[in-house]
Amino acid sequence: MPDLKDAFRIATDHARPTPGALDRQRALQRRADKRRKAGVFIAIAAVIALIAAVVLGGRAFERGDGDDRVAVPPDGIVAPGLYALDIRTGETTPFHDPGDGTYDFELSPDGTRLVMTRDVGGEDLEVWISDADGTNARRLIGGDTYAEMPTWFPDGERLAVSSFDENGERQIFTYDLSTRDLRQVTHEPTPSDAILAEVGVDGRTIYYSTTRSRFGTLSESWDTNPIGKIKAVVIGTSEFDTIVSNSAGHALEPTAGTPGIAYLRTGGPVGAELEGMWLVNADGTDDHAIVTQGAGIEWMGRPTWSPRGDLLAFSARDADGYWNAWTYDPSTGERRMVGPGEPDTWLDDHTLLVGA
Repeated sequence: MPDLKDAFRIATDHARPTPGALDRQRALQRRADKRRKAGVFIAIAAVIALIAAVVLGGRAFERGDGDDRVAVPPDGIVAPGLYALDIRTGETTPFHDPGDGTYDFELSPDGTRLVMTRDVGGEDLEVWISDADGTNARRLIGGDTYAEMPTWFPDGERLAVSSFDENGERQIFTYDLSTRDLRQVTHEPTPSDAILAEVGVDGRTIYYSTTRSRFGTLSESWDTNPIGKIKAVVIGTSEFDTIVSNSAGHALEPTAGTPGIAYLRTGGPVGAELEGMWLVNADGTDDHAIVTQGAGIEWMGRPTWSPRGDLLAFSARDADGYWNAWTYDPSTGERRMVGPGEPDTWLDDHTLLVGA
């Protein structure tokens, strides 16, 4: 949640909350809280881990079939940080943390590099890159340039990122890793934001979310009366298409795979109630819900396709407030809780990088 200073600024200046800021702040605060708790619970954790090793055969997580609930360690007992989660067994392995304030990880198509957003303090966000194992992290885009939410092109030579245009509006840009050229590709009018980009499997199309007030004024909160859309832009052309238009809420976190574009959809009086995860064809047809609330899911976040592009991973919060990793197979309609944590990216076709 925003701190008191940010809340006061939003309330008095009628400023729009940064898209994704609530999720980012929640993730950062959760990791900070767990670090503080770690010192208190370390002795308890050691004892419980020993008991778990005996009782559960070394596993801290028990998988369920289909929509069944699973055993999840209590918050504060599992050490905070990043883990590689094997979706076949539910087993987790500690993963090197590139540093405080890092999130939104994505592995390169060749599996050799990770890109990420890094909160460096204040309102400054940068894009960093590291080796595939999280080591050797260094800044890629930052300094005087605000940038976040990086995603790879299939060629592994370019990124799509969110940054600000000359009018102070958030737009989608491409970044060439060899030339360091940052080029604007969307031109959403004020007061819209172009956010949460995802590059299509064709390597030419960028899908992104855009949200604006139904009344079209900056005085309206970003969370009040939104009109959410998923749009597509073809790189190097002026071709723009609206894939999804949700007049009752947000359409967020598009992710492109072989079966189509998966995204999260909200509704309700002010567009803040989760409707679920939806799937739509790249041409905007056959838009339908694939995962909704219930059966252990109270809220969802960030869907991401596997490297093969045929299996979705997403995070979901249960009724007790725990976040777990789930998968959805569009060919069978099966959804499974596969382990603890919140997925950021796939490390291979059976391993997820999750935050705990």
